[in-house]
Amino acid sequence: MDGGLDGNPLMSREHLDAPGVPLFKYDDGKGGYGVRFACRACMSSHDEPLARVIERLRVTGLGDEKTGIRAVAKFARRPCRRCGALKWETEPAMGPRPARRLAPLS
Repeated sequence: MDGGLDGNPLMSREHLDAPGVPLFKYDDGKGGYGVRFACRACMSSHDEPLARVIERLRVTGLGDEKTGIRAVAKFARRPCRRCGALKWETEPAMGPRPARRLAPLS
């Protein structure tokens, strides 16, 4: 593995091209995880629910729940909402958690 960008081995070509952990490994049964799409051009990001990403991969015939999370980036077809680039990285994202009710103060 080479030194990558600025000597960071996590930014090496081999690391960036690795497919990553299969999507089904992030399915906690509660909808707690999603996929974060981060634009490499402007660093903005947005999260999509894991089930939606898997379903979209199946419908388009590009993959399924065994697809690696990093590999999902190469299937993204929508440009970044902020800068218009098609330079995506994908990673796991924690989904929204339900708000906890606090006990009333009395």
